[in-house]
Amino acid sequence: MARPVKNKKLTSPVVYGVWTLEKFADASPRSYSWWIKNISEYPEISKFSNWDKKKKEHWAFDAVKANEWLIKKFVYKEV
Repeated sequence: MARPVKNKKLTSPVVYGVWTLEKFADASPRSYSWWIKNISEYPEISKFSNWDKKKKEHWAFDAVKANEWLIKKFVYKEV
């Protein structure tokens, strides 16, 4: 008898290169609720996302640029 396959199939489609706000929060040292309250304090986020206070659509972030920004902002703070 063959061994069972342990690879699990993905339950949701994976989009590479784009993060939702949930994935952005997971990659950052802050929580999702913290970002909901404080995202307006970081206007530079609009450079790599579709974030706009006036629009009512799901936020999408360029994963590469967002990751670089998170590392620069929260891991290696500028002096």
